[in-house]
Amino acid sequence: MNHSTFPLSRHALLLLCFFMGLAVQSASAADSADSEVFVQTAHSLMATRAVFSPDGARVAVCDGSGRVALWDAPSGRKVRELERHAGLCLGLAYAANGTLLASAGGVRSANEIGVHRTSDGARLAVLRGHKGLIRELVPARDGKGLWSLGEKDGLKRWDLLDVTQGKAPSADPRPSREFTITLPDTSDADLTSLALDPRADRLWVARADGKIIEIDFSGAEPRMKLLWQGPDQIAGMHLSPQGDALAVTFGGMMGAKERAVHVVATANGEVLARLESPKSGDPHKPGVILSAAFSPDGARIAGAGKITNTVTSSRQMQFGLK
Repeated sequence: MNHSTFPLSRHALLLLCFFMGLAVQSASAADSADSEVFVQTAHSLMATRAVFSPDGARVAVCDGSGRVALWDAPSGRKVRELERHAGLCLGLAYAANGTLLASAGGVRSANEIGVHRTSDGARLAVLRGHKGLIRELVPARDGKGLWSLGEKDGLKRWDLLDVTQGKAPSADPRPSREFTITLPDTSDADLTSLALDPRADRLWVARADGKIIEIDFSGAEPRMKLLWQGPDQIAGMHLSPQGDALAVTFGGMMGAKERAVHVVATANGEVLARLESPKSGDPHKPGVILSAAFSPDGARIAGAGKITNTVTSSRQMQFGLK
């Protein structure tokens, strides 16, 4: 394998693909795991989200400048750029079996959601309705819609049936469902991330105070409970294909105290693995990862974040399991 290096400026941003044989298991199963890491540069500001396509062939990445790009997962080759929001992009999700990619712009883009066709990059729809920053996008369970999480105004469900059928969307699409998340305490901590179980009536919401709240919709009234208290502000989380673990990342635009991906069991909040990122310019200090996503087969994790100085395009790493 060719191990080339990329000279990066102090704030150069990049896509990280952690290729690991990661089985969600108890901490006693192993003390470490060998993993190959592929690093791809090209984003001019901090990469904020990375998601695999449903077939695992592509990785979509957005960044702090609002740029959204598609990458070939096996080779790291850039496929195309889809969007340039006018400012920060935090929400990113495939929909309609991978034929659509939705991305959320920040305040400078009127907190809009752009929906693109992945085959050619055409912009098919613009969704507006959030009053503040959109922190997360996830596909709906039926494959025909999209959920968005607003930092201040909760969840909204958007129907994409017209778009998936090739019809022109309405001039001003509105969400089909909206509800505010009532948290099980009196804290007013901002909501930062969302994960939805496609097999069951439950979802998880992360907050700026490091808490992950599980919400169960199987009964007449939603039931909420604290799943886990993290060590830092949660930046993002992603559900494993089996639904038994969350890949959790930490930090914000000002950095992070915790610079590793935590793999957390959805059954009981146990930390199954702590996966450190490649090192930054300081050999003793790993880089910040703001987003991590499981591949469709659960064998890999793609991460988006920041690493400084020169890095190798691929190398072997040891990941310690807690």
